[in-house]
Amino acid sequence: MHPFHFAGFRLALAHKGDLARMRDMKPGLMRHIRPEIAQMICGTTDSEWLYALIASQLADPRGDVEAVELVRAVDRTIAIIREIRARLDIATSSSVNLFITTGTQIAACATASILAATAPRTRRGCTKRTSTS
Repeated sequence: MHPFHFAGFRLALAHKGDLARMRDMKPGLMRHIRPEIAQMICGTTDSEWLYALIASQLADPRGDVEAVELVRAVDRTIAIIREIRARLDIATSSSVNLFITTGTQIAACATASILAATAPRTRRGCTKRTSTS
Protein backbone atom coordinates (compact mmCIF):
# COMPACT_ATOMS: atom_id res chain seq x y z
CA MET A 1 0.00 0.00 0.00
CA HIS A 2 1.36 3.43 -0.89
CA PRO A 3 2.75 5.60 0.38
CA PHE A 4 5.31 3.77 2.50
CA HIS A 5 6.01 5.35 5.84
CA PHE A 6 7.84 3.96 8.88
CA ALA A 7 6.63 5.17 12.29
CA GLY A 8 8.65 8.14 13.52
CA PHE A 9 10.14 8.90 10.10
CA ARG A 10 9.40 12.14 8.26
CA LEU A 11 9.51 10.32 4.91
CA ALA A 12 6.78 8.94 2.67
CA LEU A 13 7.51 7.09 -0.57
CA ALA A 14 5.47 5.96 -3.55
CA HIS A 15 7.07 3.68 -6.14
CA LYS A 16 5.95 2.34 -9.48
CA GLY A 17 8.15 -0.29 -11.00
CA ASP A 18 9.45 -3.78 -10.55
CA LEU A 19 12.97 -4.80 -9.63
CA ALA A 20 13.68 -8.15 -11.26
CA ARG A 21 15.14 -10.84 -8.99
CA MET A 22 14.49 -8.79 -5.88
CA ARG A 23 14.73 -11.92 -3.73
CA ASP A 24 18.30 -12.46 -4.96
CA MET A 25 19.20 -8.83 -4.31
CA LYS A 26 17.99 -8.65 -0.69
CA PRO A 27 21.16 -10.00 1.00
CA GLY A 28 23.26 -7.43 -0.88
CA LEU A 29 20.81 -4.63 -0.14
CA MET A 30 20.77 -5.54 3.55
CA ARG A 31 24.45 -4.59 3.81
CA HIS A 32 23.42 -1.01 2.95
CA ILE A 33 20.43 -0.80 5.30
CA ARG A 34 20.99 0.26 8.91
CA PRO A 35 20.07 -2.51 11.40
CA GLU A 36 17.50 -0.35 13.21
CA ILE A 37 15.80 0.38 9.87
CA ALA A 38 16.07 -3.22 8.65
CA GLN A 39 14.10 -4.30 11.73
CA MET A 40 11.19 -2.17 10.51
CA ILE A 41 10.84 -4.03 7.20
CA CYS A 42 7.82 -6.27 7.56
CA GLY A 43 6.90 -6.93 3.92
CA THR A 44 8.50 -8.34 0.82
CA THR A 45 7.82 -5.64 -1.76
CA ASP A 46 10.60 -3.88 -3.60
CA SER A 47 8.95 -0.58 -2.65
CA GLU A 48 9.43 -1.16 1.08
CA TRP A 49 13.03 -2.21 0.52
CA LEU A 50 13.66 0.93 -1.58
CA TYR A 51 12.21 3.03 1.25
CA ALA A 52 14.48 1.38 3.83
CA LEU A 53 17.50 1.75 1.55
CA ILE A 54 16.84 5.45 0.89
CA ALA A 55 16.19 6.12 4.59
CA SER A 56 19.50 4.42 5.43
CA GLN A 57 21.38 6.85 3.19
CA LEU A 58 20.15 9.85 5.22
CA ALA A 59 21.99 11.21 8.24
CA ASP A 60 18.75 11.25 10.26
CA PRO A 61 15.60 9.97 8.54
CA ARG A 62 13.59 10.96 11.63
CA GLY A 63 14.76 14.58 11.51
CA ASP A 64 14.77 17.45 9.08
CA VAL A 65 16.14 16.47 5.68
CA GLU A 66 17.28 19.06 3.17
CA ALA A 67 16.36 18.63 -0.50
CA VAL A 68 19.96 18.07 -1.61
CA GLU A 69 20.41 15.28 0.96
CA LEU A 70 17.18 13.64 -0.17
CA VAL A 71 18.29 13.69 -3.82
CA ARG A 72 21.72 12.31 -2.88
CA ALA A 73 20.06 9.48 -0.95
CA VAL A 74 17.96 8.54 -3.98
CA ASP A 75 21.00 8.75 -6.28
CA ARG A 76 23.04 6.59 -3.88
CA THR A 77 20.19 4.06 -3.70
CA ILE A 78 20.08 3.74 -7.49
CA ALA A 79 23.88 3.30 -7.54
CA ILE A 80 23.68 0.56 -4.88
CA ILE A 81 20.99 -1.27 -6.84
CA ARG A 82 23.06 -1.06 -10.04
CA GLU A 83 26.13 -2.34 -8.20
CA ILE A 84 24.28 -5.33 -6.74
CA ARG A 85 22.61 -6.13 -10.06
CA ALA A 86 26.02 -6.12 -11.75
CA ARG A 87 27.49 -8.39 -9.08
CA LEU A 88 24.59 -10.83 -9.55
CA ASP A 89 24.70 -10.49 -13.35
CA ILE A 90 21.07 -9.36 -13.51
CA ALA A 91 20.50 -8.11 -17.04
CA THR A 92 16.70 -8.01 -16.96
CA SER A 93 15.46 -4.46 -17.41
CA SER A 94 13.73 -3.04 -14.32
CA SER A 95 12.12 0.35 -13.92
CA VAL A 96 12.17 2.48 -10.80
CA ASN A 97 9.86 5.47 -10.76
CA LEU A 98 9.39 7.00 -7.36
CA PHE A 99 8.88 10.07 -5.29
CA ILE A 100 9.84 10.53 -1.70
CA THR A 101 8.83 13.44 0.48
CA THR A 102 9.38 14.85 3.95
CA GLY A 103 6.27 16.98 3.70
CA THR A 104 8.33 20.06 2.81
CA GLN A 105 10.90 18.53 0.45
CA ILE A 106 10.30 16.13 -2.42
CA ALA A 107 12.61 14.13 -4.66
CA ALA A 108 11.43 12.22 -7.70
CA CYS A 109 13.23 9.74 -9.89
CA ALA A 110 12.13 8.26 -13.17
CA THR A 111 14.20 5.55 -14.80
CA ALA A 112 13.34 3.82 -18.02
CA SER A 113 15.38 0.89 -16.75
CA ILE A 114 18.02 0.00 -14.23
CA LEU A 115 20.51 -2.32 -15.82
CA ALA A 116 23.80 -3.72 -14.64
CA ALA A 117 26.40 -1.05 -13.86
CA THR A 118 28.27 -1.84 -17.09
CA ALA A 119 25.22 -1.22 -19.26
CA PRO A 120 24.47 2.20 -20.75
CA ARG A 121 22.56 4.34 -18.29
CA THR A 122 19.06 5.28 -19.32
CA ARG A 123 18.25 7.18 -16.15
CA ARG A 124 16.45 10.40 -16.85
CA GLY A 125 17.51 11.79 -13.50
CA CYS A 126 16.32 12.74 -10.11
CA THR A 127 14.91 16.14 -9.39
CA LYS A 128 14.39 18.16 -6.28
CA ARG A 129 11.76 20.65 -5.38
CA THR A 130 11.66 22.83 -2.33
CA SER A 131 8.49 24.15 -0.83
CA THR A 132 8.30 26.74 1.89
CA SER A 133 4.59 26.51 2.53
